[in-house]
Amino acid sequence: MTAYIIDASVILKWFIPEEHGERALRLKDSDARLHAPAFLTLEVGNVLSKKRRRGELAAQDTEDIWRAFRRAPLRWHSDETLVLAAFDLAQSTKQSLYDSLYLALAMELNLPFLTADRKFYNGLQHSEYHSRLLWIEDFS
Repeated sequence: MTAYIIDASVILKWFIPEEHGERALRLKDSDARLHAPAFLTLEVGNVLSKKRRRGELAAQDTEDIWRAFRRAPLRWHSDETLVLAAFDLAQSTKQSLYDSLYLALAMELNLPFLTADRKFYNGLQHSEYHSRLLWIEDFS
Protein backbone atom coordinates (compact mmCIF):
# COMPACT_ATOMS: atom_id res chain seq x y z
CA MET A 1 0.00 0.00 0.00
CA THR A 2 1.25 3.47 -0.90
CA ALA A 3 1.62 6.14 1.77
CA TYR A 4 2.18 9.91 1.66
CA ILE A 5 2.59 12.91 3.90
CA ILE A 6 0.02 15.53 2.88
CA ASP A 7 -0.41 19.16 3.81
CA ALA A 8 -3.28 21.64 3.94
CA SER A 9 -2.74 22.63 0.31
CA VAL A 10 -3.86 19.13 -0.67
CA ILE A 11 -6.54 18.37 1.88
CA LEU A 12 -8.41 21.66 1.43
CA LYS A 13 -8.96 20.76 -2.22
CA TRP A 14 -11.10 17.87 -1.01
CA PHE A 15 -13.67 20.37 0.24
CA ILE A 16 -13.14 23.62 -1.63
CA PRO A 17 -13.03 23.72 -5.44
CA GLU A 18 -9.54 24.87 -6.40
CA GLU A 19 -6.94 24.23 -9.07
CA HIS A 20 -5.62 20.65 -8.87
CA GLY A 21 -8.76 19.63 -6.98
CA GLU A 22 -9.49 16.65 -9.22
CA ARG A 23 -6.09 15.14 -8.51
CA ALA A 24 -6.48 15.76 -4.77
CA LEU A 25 -9.86 14.02 -4.81
CA ARG A 26 -8.32 11.03 -6.57
CA LEU A 27 -5.86 10.79 -3.70
CA LYS A 28 -8.69 10.97 -1.16
CA ASP A 29 -10.51 8.17 -2.94
CA SER A 30 -7.41 6.01 -3.30
CA ASP A 31 -6.29 3.34 -0.87
CA ALA A 32 -3.16 5.32 0.02
CA ARG A 33 -2.32 5.80 3.70
CA LEU A 34 -2.17 9.50 4.45
CA HIS A 35 -0.07 10.96 7.24
CA ALA A 36 0.11 14.48 8.65
CA PRO A 37 1.51 16.34 11.65
CA ALA A 38 -1.08 17.46 14.19
CA PHE A 39 -0.37 21.03 13.09
CA LEU A 40 -2.53 20.37 10.03
CA THR A 41 -5.64 21.02 12.13
CA LEU A 42 -4.45 24.55 12.89
CA GLU A 43 -3.49 25.24 9.31
CA VAL A 44 -6.82 24.02 7.92
CA GLY A 45 -8.71 25.91 10.63
CA ASN A 46 -6.85 29.10 9.79
CA VAL A 47 -7.67 28.84 6.07
CA LEU A 48 -11.33 28.16 6.80
CA SER A 49 -11.44 31.09 9.21
CA LYS A 50 -9.94 33.43 6.59
CA LYS A 51 -12.36 32.26 3.91
CA ARG A 52 -15.31 32.77 6.24
CA ARG A 53 -14.08 36.22 7.29
CA ARG A 54 -13.70 37.24 3.62
CA GLY A 55 -17.19 36.01 2.81
CA GLU A 56 -15.90 33.19 0.60
CA LEU A 57 -17.57 30.57 2.83
CA ALA A 58 -20.82 30.72 4.77
CA ALA A 59 -20.75 29.83 8.44
CA GLN A 60 -22.61 26.53 7.84
CA ASP A 61 -20.24 25.58 5.00
CA THR A 62 -17.26 26.28 7.24
CA GLU A 63 -18.67 24.05 9.96
CA ASP A 64 -19.54 21.29 7.49
CA ILE A 65 -16.04 21.35 5.99
CA TRP A 66 -14.47 21.28 9.45
CA ARG A 67 -16.52 18.24 10.48
CA ALA A 68 -15.71 16.42 7.23
CA PHE A 69 -12.03 17.28 7.61
CA ARG A 70 -11.93 15.90 11.16
CA ARG A 71 -13.37 12.60 9.85
CA ALA A 72 -10.77 12.35 7.07
CA PRO A 73 -8.76 9.12 7.08
CA LEU A 74 -5.48 10.58 8.28
CA ARG A 75 -2.80 9.13 10.50
CA TRP A 76 -1.86 11.92 12.90
CA HIS A 77 1.65 12.50 14.28
CA SER A 78 2.72 14.67 17.19
CA ASP A 79 4.31 18.00 16.28
CA GLU A 80 6.40 17.84 19.42
CA THR A 81 8.55 15.02 18.09
CA LEU A 82 9.08 16.90 14.81
CA VAL A 83 9.73 20.47 15.86
CA LEU A 84 13.50 20.27 16.48
CA ALA A 85 14.11 18.65 13.10
CA ALA A 86 11.72 21.19 11.54
CA PHE A 87 13.73 24.08 13.06
CA ASP A 88 16.87 22.77 11.36
CA LEU A 89 15.08 22.18 8.07
CA ALA A 90 13.54 25.66 8.13
CA GLN A 91 16.99 27.17 8.60
CA SER A 92 18.74 25.12 5.95
CA THR A 93 15.98 25.47 3.33
CA LYS A 94 14.90 29.03 4.19
CA GLN A 95 11.30 27.81 4.34
CA SER A 96 8.70 28.28 7.06
CA LEU A 97 8.72 26.19 10.20
CA TYR A 98 5.16 25.21 9.36
CA ASP A 99 6.06 23.70 5.98
CA SER A 100 9.18 22.19 7.49
CA LEU A 101 7.04 20.18 9.94
CA TYR A 102 5.62 18.23 7.00
CA LEU A 103 9.09 17.73 5.53
CA ALA A 104 10.41 16.55 8.91
CA LEU A 105 7.60 14.00 9.10
CA ALA A 106 8.37 12.82 5.56
CA MET A 107 11.97 12.29 6.56
CA GLU A 108 11.08 10.57 9.83
CA LEU A 109 8.70 8.12 8.13
CA ASN A 110 10.72 7.90 4.92
CA LEU A 111 7.65 8.77 2.84
CA PRO A 112 7.08 11.19 -0.03
CA PHE A 113 5.55 14.54 0.85
CA LEU A 114 2.69 15.28 -1.56
CA THR A 115 1.92 19.00 -1.84
CA ALA A 116 0.05 21.53 -3.94
CA ASP A 117 1.97 24.44 -2.39
CA ARG A 118 3.80 25.74 -5.46
CA LYS A 119 5.95 28.23 -3.53
CA PHE A 120 7.23 25.55 -1.15
CA TYR A 121 7.69 22.98 -3.92
CA ASN A 122 9.64 25.43 -6.07
CA GLY A 123 11.66 26.60 -3.07
CA LEU A 124 13.08 23.10 -2.65
CA GLN A 125 13.74 22.36 -6.33
CA HIS A 126 17.50 22.80 -5.96
CA SER A 127 17.86 21.40 -2.47
CA GLU A 128 18.82 17.98 -1.22
CA TYR A 129 15.21 17.54 -0.09
CA HIS A 130 13.64 17.82 -3.53
CA SER A 131 13.51 14.05 -3.89
CA ARG A 132 11.18 13.92 -0.85
CA LEU A 133 8.55 16.08 -2.58
CA LEU A 134 5.85 15.04 -4.98
CA TRP A 135 3.78 17.63 -6.84
CA ILE A 136 0.02 17.01 -6.66
CA GLU A 137 -0.28 16.62 -10.44
CA ASP A 138 2.38 13.91 -10.37
CA PHE A 139 0.19 11.72 -8.17
CA SER A 140 -1.22 8.92 -10.30
